[in-house]
This record gives sequence, structure tokens and C-alpha cells, in this order.
Amino acid sequence: MKASSSEDWERRPTDRGRSVRGGRNSERHLFRRITFTLLILLAMAGLSACGFRPVQTMDLESRFSGESEAVGSESEGSDSASTRTAHPDETMSTLRQAEGEDVSASDAMPHRQSAEPLLLRLAVDDRWWNLHFDDLLPMEEQLSAEGGRLRAEVNPASFLGGAEALLRKGAAGPEMLLVEAGAFTECLPEMGEPSSLLRFESLEEARARMESELQRKIEARLPELVGWRVLGHTDRGFRWLTTDGSDPFDPAVATTMRMAVLDDEAGYGLAEAFGAEAASLPESELYASLQLGLIQAQEHGLPAIDKLRLGEVQSLLIETRHSYSPLCLVIREECWQSLTTEEQTRLSAICNSLLENDRANVDAETEMILMRLESSGMRILRWTDYIDHER
Repeated sequence: MKASSSEDWERRPTDRGRSVRGGRNSERHLFRRITFTLLILLAMAGLSACGFRPVQTMDLESRFSGESEAVGSESEGSDSASTRTAHPDETMSTLRQAEGEDVSASDAMPHRQSAEPLLLRLAVDDRWWNLHFDDLLPMEEQLSAEGGRLRAEVNPASFLGGAEALLRKGAAGPEMLLVEAGAFTECLPEMGEPSSLLRFESLEEARARMESELQRKIEARLPELVGWRVLGHTDRGFRWLTTDGSDPFDPAVATTMRMAVLDDEAGYGLAEAFGAEAASLPESELYASLQLGLIQAQEHGLPAIDKLRLGEVQSLLIETRHSYSPLCLVIREECWQSLTTEEQTRLSAICNSLLENDRANVDAETEMILMRLESSGMRILRWTDYIDHER
């Protein structure tokens, strides 16, 4: 092989320069690769000492694919496991634990089930007096004081179109109502039985009937029939009879009387029992008809007699106890089923406590109304006087 002379180097300076630079670059590249490899090895050794374990790519993809994964929790002796969709935060926490990291309580997934307040709107049948409204109004404060999500709002039913209209199945409106038991007689005739003619001789007997097992069995059919559930009872007492002073116990007088009655079996039955002519009038026409002498007698509950100022045009008030006026506090069945067992128990306890107080106030208010009517000049024939008169 011919040796290269100095002339050859001079003739090919560029080629020579490439050869020298190429050799030097190769050395530098090899040095960098060795250094980088050593750094990687040192880094991996450090991570391994900290407990790092590589996770396969397929495992990560399967965990974050968005598909539902079964998270089963089995107890001893149980053959079933609950299945749910893993939350990304929970999945990340599981991965971190698998990688040996300490997941503190602050890193845990927060509880995402917030207790949203549930408002129970109660409409109270207030046609004759506001006593029931006043007695049930504390439900608002008591439910709030109990804690939890239940809240109450109590309103008079008259501002919402009347209790009977709100009671219709499917009608939009409040979740709870205080309404006459007789409002259910169209779909369940047995609900009107406590108001039937001469059914009870005392309030104690009537109220015991409303709390009886028989009544509970009857009311148990209401959720399916009308979508309402009975929570408790109160009442307006008995209906009373007023006259222009004529004695209805005298057959000769009673047969000449026209008696305004409520449009139900008990009202017409009362007129028939006395031998009077029954007439059904709008309440707006009752006062004028009695004042003009077109009607000589009428029957109503004491609150209505007081509110309509019938003592101004009638002079005799008779405690006939011919018809009892029970009220039911009801709740929409779908609303009831949405409550937890604890919430149902708490709501029932509060309602029944308020209704018990309401019944006591009804008795006290009845006596106050009688005092007002008597002081206005109305003669009152009580039940015991009526029994003695019949004898």
C-alpha cells in the first residue's frame, strides 16, 4: 500500500478534516451515551429504594378506560357483591396505594352525597277558623330544630284554591293537607262513616273511633286509591242546630219549618228526623234567608255559626251532636316514600303531637264561642238538656 505523502494531505484538506472531526465526534457520542446510561441506572436504583414499581401501560389503560368496574365488598357468609362505577379519584387513590404511597385522609375522595333540603308545604283547610293553622304552624320551627333535610311551610288552603281541589289525584300543589275526612267518601265511602247521623254521643267516643284499628285499615287503602296517606287526625267537633226560637221538638212546629242543611246524608237525615223541610243553600245566601224568615233553622259547626254571625238572626242554639266533623292530616304517597325511615318517624311524631294540641284547643275554642253567642243573647240548649227534653 502506498504511503500518503504531505502532498496528498495538502490536496485533500477537506477529507482529512472530516476524518479527524469524525473520530473525535464518535468518541464524544460514546462518552455521552455511557454517561446517560449511568444516570438512568442511578435514577432507577434510587426509585427502587423508595419503593417504586413500574406499572404496565395496559394496566393503566384498563383502569382509566371509563368502563364500569366492579368494586365488590364481600362479608363473611355473603354470596353477593355490590357493583358500582369507580370514581376517577378513587381509582387514582387505589393506584397510589398499589405503588406504595401513603394516602392520607386529606387525599381521600370526598363524600359526594349532600343532603339537599326537602320542603314539605302544608295547606290547612281554614274555611271557618284559623285555629288549625295556628296550631300546625310550629311544624316549621320544629322540623328545622330537629336538623336533617326536612323543612316545612304552612299556608291556609283558601289561598291555594281550597283543600278539596288540591286533594284530587294528580293535582299539582302542596305535599301535605289538612282536610275533612268526608272529602274521601267519593272514592272510599267508609271514610264518611264517622260523620254519619247520630253516630256518636261524645267527642271522646268519636275520637277513639278515628284512632281505632278499624279506621287504620280503612285509611290504608287511600295511598293506592288517591295517592294520599293519613298521618293523623283532629276535628271541628260536632255540628249544632239553630232556629229562630221555634221549638223543633214540638212536632206541630217542626213540620212547618224549613231547615237549611249541608248537602250530605247527615244534614238531610237531621231534617227528616225532626219532620222539617230540608233545603240546601249556598253559604253566601244563608244569613239573608234566615234574616228574611225564608228559612227558620239551619245546621252547621260552631266555628261556621260564629264566623257567619248567625247569632244575629237566630235565637236558639241546640247541641244535637248529630254529626261529627273529623279532619285528616295527609301527605302525598310519593313524597312519603321518598323519606327515610328516620324521617318518616320524626315527621309522624311531630304531626301527631301538634294534632293532639289542636284537639285540646278545639275544645277550649268551642267553649269560648258558646260564651260569645250566649252573651249576644242566644239561648243555648246543651246535650244534657236535649236528652232530658226527649225524655
